[in-house]
Amino acid sequence: MKNFLRLSDNHWPVTEVDLNPFLIKPSRNFKPNETEYVEPSAVPAPEINVLTQVVVEVQPVLVDGVVTQQWEVQEQYTDSAEKEAVLERHRVAELAYAARTERSVRDAKLAASDYAGLSDNTMTAEMAAYRKALRDVPAQAEFPSTIAWPTSP
Repeated sequence: MKNFLRLSDNHWPVTEVDLNPFLIKPSRNFKPNETEYVEPSAVPAPEINVLTQVVVEVQPVLVDGVVTQQWEVQEQYTDSAEKEAVLERHRVAELAYAARTERSVRDAKLAASDYAGLSDNTMTAEMAAYRKALRDVPAQAEFPSTIAWPTSP
């Protein structure tokens, strides 16, 4: 027996098959008023550039009794200049994140050497040079991509 769902008084009844596209009527041994659930075969979504593309699941296809999931890759930007601007903003954001991360590492190394500057301790010239080199890390030419970390005395 088919189950019907009444959406409201203004709509015709809707069957389970209408609500779920994976409920199909088998072609052989079909008995009226029966439906069979067919699990779609899993197909992984294609690789995409998440900044400029999206993956959309499209209508599954029934081939030889197997429901196969289908995917479509769509470009988010039709204008190449807009696409390049998005990629550039992302590259800049990645560099800014890397710079913040490396500054945190530098700050931790400075904090670990703070004991040398306490009033009851005399800072050696090597420690002063090391701390100056740590403070100068963000001024390096390839910062934050490549960093020449000073060695602790």
